[in-house]
Amino acid sequence: MAKIPTNWNWQPITPKTLIQNINAEKGLGYQAIPSFLATLLHEKKCVIRSGQREQEIQWRKVQGDGSGRTGLFLVSQAFPALYTDDYGKEREGYFVYRLDFRVQTQAGRFNQNGKLQPWIFLHLSCQRYAHEALIETNYGRDISLLMGMNEERLSGYEVDSTLIRLTIENNGREDSNLWKFKLPNLLAAFKARPLERTDNILCNPTKYGNLNNHSNWNKDEYYLVHAEGYKYEHESHKRGHSIKPGFSLQERGNIVAQVLELLNGVLISDNPMQSDIPTPSGQKTPLTMRYYEYISEPPSFTKQQKEKLTEKEIKKRVDNRRQERQTIIVDAIERALQGKPIHIFLLWRERDTCDVTYQTLRDAFLLNEGEDFPEHVKVSSVWIDDPNLLKPLDTAGLAPKDGQEFDKQIRNQHQMKLDAWRNSLKHEVIALIDSTTKPYCFAIVEIGQTKKKGVHPKQSIYRVVREACVLEKIGSQMVQTVQPKAFDK
Repeated sequence: MAKIPTNWNWQPITPKTLIQNINAEKGLGYQAIPSFLATLLHEKKCVIRSGQREQEIQWRKVQGDGSGRTGLFLVSQAFPALYTDDYGKEREGYFVYRLDFRVQTQAGRFNQNGKLQPWIFLHLSCQRYAHEALIETNYGRDISLLMGMNEERLSGYEVDSTLIRLTIENNGREDSNLWKFKLPNLLAAFKARPLERTDNILCNPTKYGNLNNHSNWNKDEYYLVHAEGYKYEHESHKRGHSIKPGFSLQERGNIVAQVLELLNGVLISDNPMQSDIPTPSGQKTPLTMRYYEYISEPPSFTKQQKEKLTEKEIKKRVDNRRQERQTIIVDAIERALQGKPIHIFLLWRERDTCDVTYQTLRDAFLLNEGEDFPEHVKVSSVWIDDPNLLKPLDTAGLAPKDGQEFDKQIRNQHQMKLDAWRNSLKHEVIALIDSTTKPYCFAIVEIGQTKKKGVHPKQSIYRVVREACVLEKIGSQMVQTVQPKAFDK
């Protein structure tokens, strides 16, 4: 094993210190304690039982958790799954149990030293591995793999059974699907054994991952971690991951109990939290627990009532119900704004968008025909007279494959469009605001159609409009252009 340089200044710290003061050393305990627990369980085995069936699990720590991707979590060995679903389709694939430790604190829960007393949440989940060629990924999102070594990568360094999370760049450029952070170059600089080519792994995950847990596997392991949206090659067509993840509460409880037993008193199961009162239900449910749909729901009528009442009488009852519940909406908004008035702006280009948005807003306030908005709510309609404001950012003929040139063009167009939108807001919106009442301002903005053939997502004006509204101190919500139906034209 290579020696640690003598000039490294290591500061020892005990787990007890971090537990007694979870915020010590800049909150080191939030990452160190989970990593410590994962290390204690590394290569430990436990057995779970379900009826007559027994299954042995061997835990293996993985480096790659947290925002810095340096924390540790645990995964089991890979398990094959082969079953027929409820629709008669045969499902096959591989999965592992994943166990994360999360340090949590709770308001009012202190230790004897007056410091926040942490508790550990054991998060158990299923993680699926790919076993077929990956042919479709999520655009712009990197690909994750877990890599393990069974032979030394650099002379003089022992082999460790920890899995390491590595990423493959997936940016849509010609140099995509390469190891991120130029990892091959780094290994070459240290004259270390190179990694496998990424395209080989993506085309044949089974060849490079020990999915069937062979004891004589003596080369590197690469496990392609599945993400929703991935498509794989299967019998001349593509499909998502075949198996569906999940397990029963009994299985979850069994695994957690086995983990606590392996830790041998390091973690102690806490008492379940008790609710203060039974959860209200039915007519006793308070308004604070009601959904908006309950408030806006019209009255129901029996068959006899429908036969007895005229259409005019039914409409009157519906209108009365809406009128009775208008105060609930109004009071909620007043509380949220602490008594301040609100000025809502409808920024539109197409008349259909304006009409639909305006009527939706009236329905949200439960207004009947002929009724006005509440006194402290002002609504203004503003037509977007410049069609260029709604146009996507101009790429000047550049494509994502052009890399930095494309990104630079998008940034320049973003700034130009941002200036244009801010100028429009100052002249068309801010000029209408009553400075004496200082209302809360909110804009509902038409931004065209966000998904158009041949238009890259980075060309969307969504972020431009949001940023312009933020800079002008206006809350905002975007809506897409309403397309009239064929029979409306």
